[in-house]
Amino acid sequence: MDANTVTAICATFIAVISLAVSIQQARAVREHNRQSVRPLLQLLHSRQRGGITGIRLVNCGLGPAVITGSVLKLDGRLLGSWDERTVNGFREDLVPRPGVATFTEGFALPVGYDEYILSLDDFDPNANADFWKLIRHRIDLEIHYESLYSGERYKAILPKAPPRAPDGRQA
Repeated sequence: MDANTVTAICATFIAVISLAVSIQQARAVREHNRQSVRPLLQLLHSRQRGGITGIRLVNCGLGPAVITGSVLKLDGRLLGSWDERTVNGFREDLVPRPGVATFTEGFALPVGYDEYILSLDDFDPNANADFWKLIRHRIDLEIHYESLYSGERYKAILPKAPPRAPDGRQA
């Protein structure tokens, strides 16, 4: 093996390694770009005596969230999605009737979105105890969403309150 052959083999090896590094770097850049616009939706319970109480939807991620679907259950029974028809039907019998914000598939929630999607404006713990019990224990809500890149199948779930023991303490 002469010096020219060794040089050619080394140059080929370096070129292959450079190609592998470039491919890996391109993948890392693509993943970084996806993460830089990743939404992060959270469903929260919020209660304030004399103030707004209800379910808040917050986008605390770095990109808009595109709604791909939702599931609303009451006492374990499927009602439908979080759309105007379904939500108005379920809140029809509630007194006082809470305010609501609904959305449909394809709706985009911008970065920083922070709104009540079901709420009472002037919460009184005595008069509105049933409403608090409804949103903490009886409603199951899932919101399915994705980023602008699509296909991720993210999901936000309304947390339930932990069950209470008969003496009132958390179990």
